[in-house]
Amino acid sequence: MIRSAAPRASNILELAGSNVRDGSNILVLNADTPRDPVDRYLDVVNRYGNDLQWNRAESQRGEMTSVEYGPDKLRCKSFNLYYVWPKV
Repeated sequence: MIRSAAPRASNILELAGSNVRDGSNILVLNADTPRDPVDRYLDVVNRYGNDLQWNRAESQRGEMTSVEYGPDKLRCKSFNLYYVWPKV
């Protein structure tokens, strides 16, 4: 799946457990991602636009798998989207 314009919560939840391609990066949205965090992510998309910048960030485990969003590098708690490739 490739990111596209006009995301909706139902569209995003359909991606749960699937790979998401962002340029040359591959991310996965965990299947256990609740709807509330998806809604918070969509609030960020509404604030910054559909072409929202994704930035690789350090996870709580010290791995570069987490994602920060937009120019302010916001994190969406419990929005379980993680970088899986390339490994850093």
